[in-house]
Amino acid sequence: MKQCTKCKEFKSLDLFAKDKYKQDGHRSACKECNKVDHFRRYHSDVEGQKQRVQEYRENNVEKVKASNRNTKLKRAYGITQEQFLEMSSKQDNKCACCGKDRKLVVDHCHTSGNIRELLCNPCNTALGLLNEDTTIIQNLSNYIRKHNGSL
Repeated sequence: MKQCTKCKEFKSLDLFAKDKYKQDGHRSACKECNKVDHFRRYHSDVEGQKQRVQEYRENNVEKVKASNRNTKLKRAYGITQEQFLEMSSKQDNKCACCGKDRKLVVDHCHTSGNIRELLCNPCNTALGLLNEDTTIIQNLSNYIRKHNGSL
């Protein structure tokens, strides 16, 4: 139990946001009070808030890009940018399918959600368009052999 510095109520620790810089590891005001305070501050100067956000984004383009990329990887695949770069390095920064040195994307199983490897966008798109169906992929390979004589 902890007392909120704003509403003065005693509440369980799970109702306080974590803060690694605080002695007990939690913020001094409860989540609800922080939410109300944030709402009040934002709505007291909406245009000013929007302007500050826009200025930050303009002045920190690379930082914002990296943050957005990290957020997307974390939400979609549960990995960080560092883990992505480590995977890419293990593959010599080349597509696991065609071996070309292109921009890589995460390939994952749509059934299990498990990450497989990194592919270039054309290989990942082709795999998706073929519904990851090995029969279709084999039939296409046979078709190319039949008409080109090689593969």
